[in-house]
Amino acid sequence: MDLALSIPPVPQAVCHARHRVRDWMAGAGWPARATNDVLLVISELVTNGIIHDGAKDIEVSVALDELGGASVEVVTADLPSGHTSPDVRAVSDPVERGRGLALVDALSDALSIEDRGGRRRTACHLSLRY
Repeated sequence: MDLALSIPPVPQAVCHARHRVRDWMAGAGWPARATNDVLLVISELVTNGIIHDGAKDIEVSVALDELGGASVEVVTADLPSGHTSPDVRAVSDPVERGRGLALVDALSDALSIEDRGGRRRTACHLSLRY
């Protein structure tokens, strides 16, 4: 059982991705309390894709396994050098940045990041305890 989304690299897409994943997991019979970590991971990885990449649509996939876990994969494309993502709120205080991957790593049993040919693939697995 898998879910695959292709979303534009705009800030509004974070909310859309969260809602789609939440509804899909609920439809698969997962209780709301089991989805919170997955939704946080989706938020962080899609946000990273918008802020740091954003050249093309962001590909999000989620797979649930019979052992009570979820695999999440987010694939983004780099912007050309010297370009910035449109519609992204500037954060002037560097202390307010840089926690997303640390959160994803803390919630995940395994995390991998691959950069290849201008595309970034971030994948993780979470054991859903509830």
